[in-house]
Amino acid sequence: MAKQRKLTFEPDYNGYPINTDKEAGLACDTRILNAIERTLDAGLEASSKALVFRYDVRLPRTIEETSNEIFKSFQADFCKHLTRKGLKPRYVAVREGDSSPNPHYHVAMVLDGQKTQNPYGHLQKAGETLARKLDLPPDRNHGLIHACDRDYNGQPQPNSYMLTRDGENYDDAFHRLSYLAKVSTKPSDRVRELFVSKRPRKSK
Repeated sequence: MAKQRKLTFEPDYNGYPINTDKEAGLACDTRILNAIERTLDAGLEASSKALVFRYDVRLPRTIEETSNEIFKSFQADFCKHLTRKGLKPRYVAVREGDSSPNPHYHVAMVLDGQKTQNPYGHLQKAGETLARKLDLPPDRNHGLIHACDRDYNGQPQPNSYMLTRDGENYDDAFHRLSYLAKVSTKPSDRVRELFVSKRPRKSK
């Protein structure tokens, strides 16, 4: 059964540029766009700077019925590591359901930009964490975590942005992350596709 979605074909959403093309019929799901905006804003509420970076997770020969559980468990373990480092992790992730033989996930991670400025050490740790989750040697690169630092043509592209409360890099980051909201390759059935980190409890 197809999902009920609220779509936008407009070039911006809540004043931020997004990756759409009305003539080509390419739309974004507003529920995912809202999750992206909330997550970015929460990161900037927690710190005057927020490091945002992209990565993809690909699961090798995973039984489809359990792939979401494996992804959620991996993401929870990765966030526990980042929390122990004092980095206040927040994320938005979406499952893709295109022609790929195995499920894969697009992730946007938001960390405290006052305490970290570069994503690559975190991406290496993500690869080790996922390898352990899949009972693979953690000291080898299994190609499960993709840094999203090259485009479809193999050309370099940024995979991280440092946001500040005065709006620096926010538009560029929002446009890049709106890729997560594209609907052309999302699952058409009732499989869960959106994953958002839990909001931290406010101290009393």
